[in-house]
Amino acid sequence: MNQTTRIRNEDVPVICFDAETGPVRMGHVRRLADEMSASYYRLDELEPSGLSAAVQAVFRGLYGF
Repeated sequence: MNQTTRIRNEDVPVICFDAETGPVRMGHVRRLADEMSASYYRLDELEPSGLSAAVQAVFRGLYGF
């Protein structure tokens, strides 16, 4: 079993932030996020408040705050 499968199977909360830019994008972070059933965000599409909100949503789900 690879690590991404283990993370998905153990319900480890993961957020993947994709920092790729430019006309050619390899898509590695997207595939990694899909393999782990992780939340996926492209940094060039997020406002600073969106980045903070994504992280806070995971912590609220984990710890209730």
